[in-house]
Amino acid sequence: MAPAVAVELKDVSMAYGEHTVLTGLSLSVPTRSRFALLGPNGAGKSTLLRILCNLLAPKRGQVLVLGCSLPAQFDQVKAKLGYLPDNPPLYEQFSPMEHFDLIATLWGLPQAIVRERAEEYLHLLGLWHERNTWVERFSKGMRRKVALISVLVRRPPLLLLDEPLDGLDPESTDVAIELLRNYSREGTVLFTSHNQYLVDALADHAGILANGRIQWVGLYRPGQMDTHPVGKDVTG
Repeated sequence: MAPAVAVELKDVSMAYGEHTVLTGLSLSVPTRSRFALLGPNGAGKSTLLRILCNLLAPKRGQVLVLGCSLPAQFDQVKAKLGYLPDNPPLYEQFSPMEHFDLIATLWGLPQAIVRERAEEYLHLLGLWHERNTWVERFSKGMRRKVALISVLVRRPPLLLLDEPLDGLDPESTDVAIELLRNYSREGTVLFTSHNQYLVDALADHAGILANGRIQWVGLYRPGQMDTHPVGKDVTG
């Protein structure tokens, strides 16, 4: 049975040398929510996602992901995470299908199932005819589609997405939003974005990060926020 809270951070602090990024940050992200992490550039949103992926270790605080404590229990949870960074690395002389085959191999997934899922996403996002073309020929938006599909084909319970639709055209943006909305029926989507259209169309919860802390957290509706005290569990 999935925990009621997918992500729990308690009194988390993080610094790069003398520069403090997060200071006593606490946050709960409900399971099967579409949670938008908002805030200005440099607020620490990407840093927070990297902490949840165990790519960075906080200076202080407790981090729970899908009921597992990081970093001690990361091996128990890493296969359940899908992380899309702001600048996702892709192999320039790999085609999209070669990327997906590699993902199947690295994660021990049946290649036929991964390919079946990838084919559906490639058709929906308009990349089917480029499925065997080297990524080096792709635009920024096309690369972003490949990276997004690379995360989706694994079907992890928790998606951590940093500016996931940056560079996509309007039609592809709408398709991707619908895919992520459907995804949250079974999994949790935690994403950062400066795209107000994406936030309004996708988010059902949100938190505002500024000055190293969560300044507001609650239910999110376009044009209206039903606020909760900062740090309060918003699973209800």
